[in-house]
Amino acid sequence: MARVGSNGLMPSMQRDQPNTETRHPGGVPAPRRHWKVAGQCPVEPQVLRPSRPASTRVELVPAGPIEVKPDPWQRFVAIGGLVTAVGSILSVLFVAIGLYVTNEANRDTDEANREQQRLTAQGQITDRFTKAIEQLGQPGTEKVDVRLGAIYALERIMRDSAVDQPAVVDILAAFVRVHAATAPSADSVTPSPRPPVEVDIQTALTVLGRRNATHTGSSPARLTPSPAPLDLSDTSLTGAHLREVDLTDADLTRADLYDADLTDADLTRADLTRSDLTDADLTRANLTDADLADADLARAYLTDADLTRADLTRADLTGADLSLADLPNTDLTDADLIRADLPDADLTHADLTGANLTDANLTRADLTDADLTRANLTDADLTDANLTCARTDGDTLLPKGVARPTPC
Repeated sequence: MARVGSNGLMPSMQRDQPNTETRHPGGVPAPRRHWKVAGQCPVEPQVLRPSRPASTRVELVPAGPIEVKPDPWQRFVAIGGLVTAVGSILSVLFVAIGLYVTNEANRDTDEANREQQRLTAQGQITDRFTKAIEQLGQPGTEKVDVRLGAIYALERIMRDSAVDQPAVVDILAAFVRVHAATAPSADSVTPSPRPPVEVDIQTALTVLGRRNATHTGSSPARLTPSPAPLDLSDTSLTGAHLREVDLTDADLTRADLYDADLTDADLTRADLTRSDLTDADLTRANLTDADLADADLARAYLTDADLTRADLTRADLTGADLSLADLPNTDLTDADLIRADLPDADLTHADLTGANLTDANLTRADLTDADLTRANLTDADLTDANLTCARTDGDTLLPKGVARPTPC
């Protein structure tokens, strides 16, 4: 009787069972071996497939509208993102507002600091001004150096503070008028020689002459005013050194400028009525629109000077040097030009009515359209002079041999 093993199979059948415990040395499982039962044929594994009729067709039938319901979590996330964006915008706005407020505060602080600095500087200028005035008023020849220091201190104030320049100009001009000798009147006897100006007066004149014409006392709180003209009327400025000084619009009425040096000076629109400019040097001076009525310019040097539209009515120009001078549209009515030198002078449209030009040198002078009514040109030198359209009348006295110009 055959013996049955523990697994219920005969020993011959047990050999057909795979030995799943067989391993290669090193612990790697050996390939599985298959044993077959004696007398059995190998059976191919069958794959079960569902059977379907050949005519079966799959159709997609709509199941109706699909209803999508919002997800509460997604809604929460969207709300959170919106809150975050709004918070970011508000943060930027708060930062911008903070920067603006800080900037405004800093600006106010800066303005306050600048105002404080301005007040401090103004206080210092006031102290300097007061001290300079005290020094300027100290009399006596032994105090000349003190007065000179005061004058230069005032000049420094003019440079540092445009607002204070008009006050400084007025003070220095008053100092000149008070301390300079009074100009001699027409009835008095002029001393010979005339005393020159004192050193402190000369220094004050120099400082006044080089003032900045653009400093008119304007300030941010008011419009730019017209500066008051420099008042040096009735002063004795004999022999004063005024080269290249700016005396625009200056009042020099009845001023004594005998032998003064005014080379290259700017006297535009200056009032020199009845002033004494005898022997004065006005070479290349600018006297455009200046008022020189009744002025004494005897033997004055006016070479290359600009006297355009100047008023020289009744002026005394005896022996004056007017070579190359510009005198277009100048009023020389009843002026005295005896022995005056006017070679190459420009006298176009000049009014010489009643002028005395006896022995005057008018070589190459341009008298185009000049008015020579009642003028006296006896023995005047008119060599190569241009008298085109010059106006004359029966009282006009011309040199011998000079034809009367044809009226235009």
